[in-house]
Order: sequence, then C-alpha cells, then structure tokens
Amino acid sequence: MLPRIDSIKQMRLKIGITQKQLATMVGVSTSMINQIESGRSQPSYDTAKKVFDSLANLEGKSSSHKAGDFCSKDVVKLKPSNTLHDAIKKMHESSISQIPIFNGTELVGVISEDGIVK
Repeated sequence: MLPRIDSIKQMRLKIGITQKQLATMVGVSTSMINQIESGRSQPSYDTAKKVFDSLANLEGKSSSHKAGDFCSKDVVKLKPSNTLHDAIKKMHESSISQIPIFNGTELVGVISEDGIVK
C-alpha cells in the first residue's frame, strides 16, 4: 500500500529536493508534480508508485547528499540599484519567491515576497 498522496509535498520538502528534480526522476513534468501536490490532479497508480519509490530511495540517501547536489545553478539575481518593481517582475516571470541582491560578486542580501508584502 502506498502512502497518502497528500504526503508527497511534505516528503519532498523533508528530503530537500525541488518539484523539478522530483519530476525529472519520475519522468513527468514539473507541472504534473505541482498539480499532484496541490490536489488539482490525481496521479495514476504507476505515477504515484514512481513518486513514492523515488522519494523513498532519496530518503535513504539524503544524509549523504551535499547542498551543492541540489542547489540552483541558474540563479536569478538583482543589483542594489534595481527597483522594487524590477524585483516583483523577476519573481513573477521566474515563478520564484526570493531573489538575492549582488553588488558585483558580493551578496548584499535577499528580497522575498514576504518582505515585500509586509
């Protein structure tokens, strides 16, 4: 018997992988993983089994993974001189909730959706 479908997101976050990484391992689209996690779509038994098998496999190996194994290589970033509008637009276009702010090669800080809303 498989675990509950609504536990997929929690398991994925616990292991520390992205929807895109899970989708690649399972052989489905990132959109499909998003729809499954949000409850908008019910996966077939085969897809659910692949998802849970992949998560179980990673869960056993997660202690040996390094942060570099899962970090984003194509980082969206801004400069301190960019406007708040630029940040909001980039977040929306890239479907992300945080953007690091760099002054040359030095990290100045991070701007997040939560920080903007407050």
